[in-house]
This record gives sequence, structure tokens and C-alpha cells, in this order.
Amino acid sequence: MVSCTDIEPLLSDYADGIADERARRIVERHVQLCTRCRQRVQAAHQVAQQLRRLPLLPAGVSSRAARFKRRLEARATRDPWRLEHYPFFVSALLASLLILITLLALFYLGI
Repeated sequence: MVSCTDIEPLLSDYADGIADERARRIVERHVQLCTRCRQRVQAAHQVAQQLRRLPLLPAGVSSRAARFKRRLEARATRDPWRLEHYPFFVSALLASLLILITLLALFYLGI
């Protein structure tokens, strides 16, 4: 049987649900026989659940982040020279130059 000190590094990953298949089987077998480790897994599982419930951002930050995002989106829709339009503008400019050069060549060559 595996000792408690050998199982200890695996308990946290097992409680979080990220242990690989082999480690999961080892911990489950050990926990069936060891009351102390079973209690430790249950405690670690409860801590993991409580941590998942905590908000990712402190209070007030999420509302400010949402306002900042809305302001950036509003500014982007007002700005006609956004980066996503550059390929279109460059293509239109090159096409205009090509047409102008062609017209000038036709005019000067008299074709």
C-alpha cells in the first residue's frame, strides 16, 4: 500500500479534478482505506469549490472595465480610419493610381 506521505503531493490535483488517470486511481484506492487522507481530500475539495465561487476581479473593477470597453467600442465606430479598413483604403489608392497612370499613358501616347 502507498503511504500517506507518497499520496500527499497528489491530493491537491485529485481534489481539483486535474489529476491524471493513474494518480486518480492511486488516490482513490488509498482514500478508501485511510480516513485521514479522505478528510484531507474532502477539505481540499471544499476549498477548491469556494475558490471557484470567488469573483475574478475585485468589486467595482468589472463595472469600470465594462464602461471602458464600451467607450473604446464607441470610439472605434466613430473613427473611419480604423486599422481593419486600411487594406481597403490601400487597395483603393493603388487602383486609383493605376487608372491615373493608364489614362496619362493613353493621353500622352495618343492611343
